[in-house]
Amino acid sequence: MFKLDKICLSMILVLSVSFVLSGNCFAQDSSPKESEETAAQKELRQNVQSLIRRLDADDKETRDEAEQSIIDLGPKALEYFPKTARSDEVKHRLKKIREIFVEIQIEEFKKGSLITLKIEDTPISQVIQEISKQSGNPIRKAFADDPEMEPKISVEFKETPFWDALDEALEKSKYVLYTNESEGITYANPQNGLELPSRYLENQGPFRLELTGMSTQHKFRTSTFQSSNSSSILFYEMSWEPKIDVLQVNQNNNQFKVTDDLGNSLIPPDNNSGSLLFTVSNDSNSLQLSFDMKTPQRKAKKIDLFVSEFEVLSPGKPIEFTFDDLTKETPTTVKQDLAEITLSKITYDQETETFLVPVKIHIQEGEDGLASHLDLDWIYSNELTLVSPSGETELQEGYESVETDMQNLKEVALLYYVNVENVKSLKGYSLKYKTPTKFTRVPVKFEFKDIPLP
Repeated sequence: MFKLDKICLSMILVLSVSFVLSGNCFAQDSSPKESEETAAQKELRQNVQSLIRRLDADDKETRDEAEQSIIDLGPKALEYFPKTARSDEVKHRLKKIREIFVEIQIEEFKKGSLITLKIEDTPISQVIQEISKQSGNPIRKAFADDPEMEPKISVEFKETPFWDALDEALEKSKYVLYTNESEGITYANPQNGLELPSRYLENQGPFRLELTGMSTQHKFRTSTFQSSNSSSILFYEMSWEPKIDVLQVNQNNNQFKVTDDLGNSLIPPDNNSGSLLFTVSNDSNSLQLSFDMKTPQRKAKKIDLFVSEFEVLSPGKPIEFTFDDLTKETPTTVKQDLAEITLSKITYDQETETFLVPVKIHIQEGEDGLASHLDLDWIYSNELTLVSPSGETELQEGYESVETDMQNLKEVALLYYVNVENVKSLKGYSLKYKTPTKFTRVPVKFEFKDIPLP
C-alpha cells in the first residue's frame, strides 16, 4: 500500500488484456459538451453530423458526395463520429473514412516536428531553447558553462525536421548531443569528457538511428546448431522525439538487407528468427539495439549497404472517463469512442478501512488485440483521480499487481484499494480514469552505405 497524503491507493491489476489496433488508430477525445464548444467546433460538429446523415441517403450520388465532403474535412472530423452507425451503409462508409484518416495521421506522425527559425549571432542555449519550444521536446543542458564562453551561432530553418535542425545547431556550436533513457535529450560541451556522436546516423521524421559500433568474434568451440564459428554484431541506437510516446519497437529482421563491398549478403541463414520485439521503458526515448550478421570475408573493406526496418507502436491521446456517483449498487458503464469503462459496486472493508473499487475496460470492436503486449508498462501509467465534494483531487500514483488466470481477450479488469483518511462513504465523490484506447503502428526504415569494417 502506498501512502498518498489523504488518500492511500493500491491496485490489483487483473491482466486479461486485448486492445484494438485497427480502424482509427489514434485516440480521439469524445465530442466536447455543447456548452464548452467554440463557434468553430459547433459549426464543425453540425456539419459532420449533417454529412453523416446524408451517408444514408436514398441515391448513391448523394452518399458519395457526403463521403467525400467528410474526407475533405480531414481527421478533425473523427471527434464527431457517432459511437454506433444507424445502418450498415453508414457503418461501411465510416469505416472506410476512418481508414483514410488513419493513413493521413500516420503520414503526419512520420513527418515529426518541423522547425522554422531565423536567428543570428545568438548563444547556443537560446537557439536550443527555441527549437525545444517549437517542437515541444524537452532538451536539457548537461553541464553549466560560463555564459560568457558559450558559443554564438546563426541558423536559418524553414520547416526543417526537428533532428536535422538540432544536429545543425549543435554542429555549428561544436557541442554534442546524447540521449539518456531517464532524461530525454541532453547536450553538452564535449570537453566534459562525453563521447562524440557517430558519423553514421540517419533521421526519419521523429525517429533517428545511430550506428554505435561493430564487433566480430571467432569461437574455438562450436555447436551443432551453429552454421559458423565466426559471428559479427552491428550495434545501433534508435531514438525518437521525447514528446512521442512509444510502447514497443518491433525490429523486422526478415526485412533487413546487409551486403559487403564484394556483393556478398551478410544476412545469417536463420535471419535472426524473423523479428525481435522490444518493450520501451516509461519516459524513455531511445533503445539500444543490435543485429547479428555473417562475418564478412577478410578481403571485404566495408559494408556496402545496411537497410533496417522497424515497426513502432505508439498510443493515441488518452481519453478521460468520469463517474459522478460512487455509491451505486449496480455497475455503471461510460462509453467513449470504441471503449467502455465499467465501474462496479464499490464496497467498504471495515477491518482494513479500505474501499474496494472494481474497474473494467472493454473494447467494443476490432480483430486484433493487445494479448501479446501484457508485459508493457503503459498500463501502469494510466491515471486514476478521486475528486472530493469540495473539488480537491488526489492522483493515483501507487499500485500492486498480481497474476491471474483470466483470459478474456477483450477487456482489462482492475481492482483498486482506496483508503481515504477519516472517510467511510464516497458519497459526493467522483472518479476520473484516463487511458489510451487506440494505438498506431508506424513503419520506419533506415538505410546506410559505406560502413567501414574493423
